[in-house]
Amino acid sequence: MMKRSNGLLWLFLMMQLPISLAGAKEAAGLWPYVHSDLDDRFYARCIPAGDSGDKGATTIFMVKRTDDERVDAYDWYNRNGVVLGWSPIAGKVAVWRLRQDDSKPDPQRVEFSFYLGGKLLKSYTAQELIDRGSKFQDRLPRLDHAPLDYRVLGCQQVPGTNDYNFSIELRDGTPIHFDILTGEERKK
Repeated sequence: MMKRSNGLLWLFLMMQLPISLAGAKEAAGLWPYVHSDLDDRFYARCIPAGDSGDKGATTIFMVKRTDDERVDAYDWYNRNGVVLGWSPIAGKVAVWRLRQDDSKPDPQRVEFSFYLGGKLLKSYTAQELIDRGSKFQDRLPRLDHAPLDYRVLGCQQVPGTNDYNFSIELRDGTPIHFDILTGEERKK
């Protein structure tokens, strides 16, 4: 009987490890990170200015044999990540800044923003995505700043064209596509 209870205790402790690590990561504040998309030819180097907030720098680089080439720079840091896309039409890297602005109440929170060539194209609030069918994630108990329940699909080519979208999928499977050149929702 002792071996079984030790085994159950070990299993319980192992199940808690990811929760503990996630909590430690959260408590540690912000951290620098690198994110790569686009066949690892481009990457974003994201550096916070402090232990909280969105002040910092996000710089987009193209990998070269010797010194990497700086492509774009932004005067913000985003703890929830970025997605990169390439526009062969514009010859520029598009950046999708994911879930930001946690300081505002859920409906007014900027959920994500789109950038191209170092310039902001368009931002969407949580309310604008709720109006399109997104819902808050089911959580018990509900957090003050609960994330919306959608899946990031990334940058996708429009079949048969040189056009690209940043795309999400709602809980019910409905896709929503945003043109990487304008940030506007692309209607079918």
